[in-house]
Amino acid sequence: MKMKKTLALLIGVTISGSALAANWDWDGDAFPDTSWNNPTNWRDNAFYEAGDLPIFRPGDFATVPVGVNFSMPSKPLRLGQDGTGSTEVQITGGDLTIQHNAYLGFKGATCTGILTVSNGSFTVSTTKDLNMSDKDSSGTLNMYGGSVDVSRNLNLKAGSGTSTIGLYAGTLACNGLNVSAGANVDITIDSGLWEIGGDSFSNISALVTAGDIVGDGSSGGADVSAYTFVTNDVSGDLNWGLSIVGLETNTVVYTIGVAGEASLILDPPVQL
Repeated sequence: MKMKKTLALLIGVTISGSALAANWDWDGDAFPDTSWNNPTNWRDNAFYEAGDLPIFRPGDFATVPVGVNFSMPSKPLRLGQDGTGSTEVQITGGDLTIQHNAYLGFKGATCTGILTVSNGSFTVSTTKDLNMSDKDSSGTLNMYGGSVDVSRNLNLKAGSGTSTIGLYAGTLACNGLNVSAGANVDITIDSGLWEIGGDSFSNISALVTAGDIVGDGSSGGADVSAYTFVTNDVSGDLNWGLSIVGLETNTVVYTIGVAGEASLILDPPVQL
């Protein structure tokens, strides 16, 4: 009799747990309409609820166009889970707010999660993180405008995958930058602005030294590999963006820190 009661209790816990957190996949059934705000694009043609986990798997593609202002329930967002291939969400003018951790690449060595922002905004709020290349997956962040605002940390995870960031325009803001030992990182900075809170100078310096941060100059910037740090005692916020100082020499400078506490100076200077 005791054994039967124990079994009944375990079954009850299992059912309750599954009801609290269901996977809520994007299925894209409204194609060619790829709008995030169209419920037909979600499983069972209905929006997920607070207890569900929105998941994008390889082959999925969604857009957040002008006019869409969506604040997601307090559950993680996973772009890139299981299978082979890539999944992508494009912010093309709307505003998408995630009230929990967000993942660009969540699980699977052959899976890539991509976020592309050309206009509008992507926000990770409520003191949560944006994680890239989790559990051997790969994560990609492309910025051609707009903004990405992470209330806590941008985490680049170690594994077989690669964290790729292309900051060609727009503003990327995070309260801290964490790079796991052994992480594969590929960052291109051109004319975008990267605002980093906290003391992340050593992490940035290590990435530049390792050649993991470069600039391709496609929008008027210069090759970041030619830059060197002029000071290494910066604490507090980092503010990395393209600016021009010394008009007599037309020197291009990536300024880091408040009131010019540190900067990456091209040597020799670029003649504009």
